[in-house]
Amino acid sequence: LNINGDFFLNGITNGAFWYHVAGGMQDWQYVNTNCLEITIEMGCYKFPQKNMLPQLWDEHKYSLLAYMEYVHRGIRGFVLDQRGHPVKNAVLSINQGKNITTTDEGEFWRILLPGRYTVLVSHRKYLPQILNITVDEGSAKLINVTLEQKLCRENTVDSIRVRGEGAVRIAVFGVDSLGKSIVQELANATCLPEDLFVEILQQSTLHLFPSMSAERALYLKVIFP
Repeated sequence: LNINGDFFLNGITNGAFWYHVAGGMQDWQYVNTNCLEITIEMGCYKFPQKNMLPQLWDEHKYSLLAYMEYVHRGIRGFVLDQRGHPVKNAVLSINQGKNITTTDEGEFWRILLPGRYTVLVSHRKYLPQILNITVDEGSAKLINVTLEQKLCRENTVDSIRVRGEGAVRIAVFGVDSLGKSIVQELANATCLPEDLFVEILQQSTLHLFPSMSAERALYLKVIFP
């Protein structure tokens, strides 16, 4: 390549410095699979002949194996809830580099050079955790994280559930056994709200009564004067 005017210090160049490709397979792999894809330019032959392969292998095998070994460096582990169940789509934010998300099994892995890092583990249904870790030379450090669920505001004495903090106040109460069951299901669904309830709870406050009594009627008069 030097003959054609190209010069690579120590035989290596940054791909984007050599020529820029936007939205290629390398970008897709890095963003969507946490895979570091590289292209190795071993020579000027697009399709080497069969008799050239042994020499090409001998020239590159140790570098290739050393490169592959890097997958075992950095950090790895699982994000679980308090019952030991995997938490998928938890986000791991490191003080440098891209964010990564856990798999359906709660697993994560991140190639990191030796050093000290601050890792934020977060999920919209759980309380976040901040980890200060030190990555050493050698095999990846195993880090298993247990996230605690966000607690809902409960009035356990009166079994009244309050959801949301919006200005619009809404009371829902059951008048029979079926109504009690429905209100309890609504309380469960809005404790850790899915997308259906997020916008509602941003604009309103729900007061949920599985059943009614004289005391709860007084509560209603205070909350809804």
